[in-house]
Amino acid sequence: MSVDIDYTKLDQTLADSLLTILNERLSDMQKPSILGHIEFTELSWGDIPPDIELEEITDLSADFDESGSEDEQEELEGEDGEGGEDKKDHRDGDIQKDAQTPSQTTSPPKKPSTIPNMQIQLRITHESDMRLTLLTNLLINFPSPGFMSLPVKLTVRGIVLHSKAVIGIDSLKRQVHLSLVEPNAEDEDEDSHNHILQSLIVESEIGDVDRHTLKNVRKVENFVLEYLRSLLSNEIVWPNYHTFILGE
Repeated sequence: MSVDIDYTKLDQTLADSLLTILNERLSDMQKPSILGHIEFTELSWGDIPPDIELEEITDLSADFDESGSEDEQEELEGEDGEGGEDKKDHRDGDIQKDAQTPSQTTSPPKKPSTIPNMQIQLRITHESDMRLTLLTNLLINFPSPGFMSLPVKLTVRGIVLHSKAVIGIDSLKRQVHLSLVEPNAEDEDEDSHNHILQSLIVESEIGDVDRHTLKNVRKVENFVLEYLRSLLSNEIVWPNYHTFILGE
């Protein structure tokens, strides 16, 4: 079953929040010595929405519940979680009792609620025209460290995402959990060699440079690609998930 979404609801406020997260995570990474300060400065959502297909609705998995009490949960607000008993292999995209995704549970909600707890599995395909821009400086460390720096503007585009998504809705705690599931090697419709981000293109803008500088620019582009892939995997690919706290 296809799901229609209003892609225009992705506004600049949400883009700015995502840029903040990207820059915070980037500050913790070790970057190549040829790079100066790096900052993501602009995010354009583009005009092409993802194709979303509803696959299954089940009871909320206990794997999404890490807290033992309400007090513990307050400390987790806004933080990422990690769920699931088996954290070594999370390529199984089928939400089954013996799968490496959140297991199903038939336990009823602890308290009555107007919105039932549930778990939704979606298949997402997004060949987007989203654009992400970052600025940095390419350092020339000869004849001495930082001898010269060249401003570099990098644009990430051509983002192609194929994934399954698991959304866990906990109405009692007013939380929504989101996790992406890598392609399933046992799924005949999937290529087991594909990752969630199947395509990323990084374009660089720099002034007149020589071959040596161009070679270093390639290193910068590769660093950005690896950073984005590892960030996605560490933050939101199962068994990792992100929890959103709903307002009152």
